[in-house]
Amino acid sequence: MCARLVIPVVVALSSFLAISADARRPVRPPHLSARLPTALLGVPKTPAAAKKIVERLEQQRRAIYRRAEKQLEPLRKAAARKLKALQDRLCRQAKLDEALEVRKLRMRVMGVQPDPGYVRAKASDIGKSFLYLVVGSHAGSLWGSGVYTTDSKLAKAAVHAGLVNVGQRAVVRVRIVPGQGQYVGSSANGVTSYGYGSWPVSFTLEKP
Repeated sequence: MCARLVIPVVVALSSFLAISADARRPVRPPHLSARLPTALLGVPKTPAAAKKIVERLEQQRRAIYRRAEKQLEPLRKAAARKLKALQDRLCRQAKLDEALEVRKLRMRVMGVQPDPGYVRAKASDIGKSFLYLVVGSHAGSLWGSGVYTTDSKLAKAAVHAGLVNVGQRAVVRVRIVPGQGQYVGSSANGVTSYGYGSWPVSFTLEKP
């Protein structure tokens, strides 16, 4: 009785496992060339004349941005000085909450942003500059000397560049510049950076 029941069960189980295995087996997709129109198989090359027009426009955009930045900078500084005086006056009057709000507003007027950690600039940012409030650190990755890759830790680069000490808070200006073919590593101010090959976008640091 039991033997007669076992045989059909084993056969049914074997069939189920075979079906399951077939269901799990990946289906090879048709070759890409069989699914795409012939016109899409070749990647058209951008004409050199078109590239030149776009590059020229990009150069003009950067130049306009630099001029606007220079014109705006003294206005920002003047407003920031007035806000700083107001902040100090509120502190002397023990109006600390109001003084803190004025300080936040002063940072905004100056265009100061929080530390982004790693500088993740794009090629379209080349020519621009940004102000960041950082606390110097010796942690994180750092590539380059003076000119750093945009995947470098900003707080560490600021220490390496001598703009801030480890644990010190300061505002630094990050200027986005073109990528380099080679980045040189070095040790400076207790921080070591490493060399690297080609990278598409870079940044430099300076005092605001």
